[in-house]
Amino acid sequence: MSATTRAKYGSAALSAMTKQTADNKAALALQKSNDTELIAANIRHVEEFGINLDAYDDRNPEGLAASVGEAAYQKGRADAAQAANFNRAKTLLDSAVPSVNYDALGNAVVGEDPIEAIVAGFKPPKNTHDFDRAQATFEKIEAYADTIREERRTEPAKAATRFPEVKGLMTALADLPPAQRTPQHYQDLVRAMLETQASFGIAPANRDPLPPAMSAQIGFMMSTTIPERVKGNREEFNVSVRDLFNRIERDYGEYADEVIAQAMTDSKTSKDTTNLLAGLMKKVMAGKPITAADRAALVGSAETDAQEGFSFSRFLFGGGEPATSYFPGFNLGGRSQPDGDPLDEGFDEGTFLRGFAKLQAEGDEVATEEFKADAVLEYGEEAVNRALKRLK
Repeated sequence: MSATTRAKYGSAALSAMTKQTADNKAALALQKSNDTELIAANIRHVEEFGINLDAYDDRNPEGLAASVGEAAYQKGRADAAQAANFNRAKTLLDSAVPSVNYDALGNAVVGEDPIEAIVAGFKPPKNTHDFDRAQATFEKIEAYADTIREERRTEPAKAATRFPEVKGLMTALADLPPAQRTPQHYQDLVRAMLETQASFGIAPANRDPLPPAMSAQIGFMMSTTIPERVKGNREEFNVSVRDLFNRIERDYGEYADEVIAQAMTDSKTSKDTTNLLAGLMKKVMAGKPITAADRAALVGSAETDAQEGFSFSRFLFGGGEPATSYFPGFNLGGRSQPDGDPLDEGFDEGTFLRGFAKLQAEGDEVATEEFKADAVLEYGEEAVNRALKRLK
């Protein structure tokens, strides 16, 4: 082989080796980026659910440490341990209620609020290993406890949705197809809501029967669908209103009046529209005729409410319209299939993720958790968690 040929092949081999080295570096850089994201996602998952991501557990620890560096790997482990600590505190605080005993006369005697004792149990001693990180978690727990106290004082229905029993009933109801939801499902949720609010000392008159997002949906549907339908055929309108209230009474039984009252409040329907709706619905249920003046007054008041800016879709997601409803045949768009079940247009992951990411960027943890809880209520935990994996 001539010197020229040897030089040619040698140059080609060197080029191939250089390219392979560059490809290997790019692959390692990509693996490091993916593993860094995996560690961060695992910390978020542990804080939310108390356990590691399956993908994190499946990753070889030695390979993970080699990929991101030993220091970053150990930091990730330490941060995950603190996230687990916060999750334990959060779980205890969410369902913490004063004990109730009874005196000799049978009067209830409410014990001390356990929240302070729970928080104190997570205070790290000064000689704790990695004290600064543990102290930061403790301060986060203190802030969360303050949020719980304030929420129970000012928004008891919202606070009740943090309790495991209520949360479980909400998820179970949201996951069921509308045709499979029964009055028992709805009334079990109402009873759990009322009992939970009673457990942290809310007076009977101030207890709400439903989670706020759910009652707002009912109120928004009533204050928009009914005024819209009143413009059409009178007899069809009367039938639809009677059907609506028969459904509410069927699903909520003895709680129906309380549900309607809360729905009007949570949907921020104006007092004028609420009064007009109530009067019109009483007429329909009593079989009395609806006059042109009744119809014009309701439509005008509802249009004024709309101009003032409230919409359930903004209440829930900050944009976009929920695809399903707790009221088959009366979903927000007024569209239904022949059997009365709402059309399922699917979970809009993009809209949800934009709203979720915005709240995270603003650092508002409470609003972020609320936003997620509302989405779980509407679409189910599986759909929401699947969407959130795209952020991790």
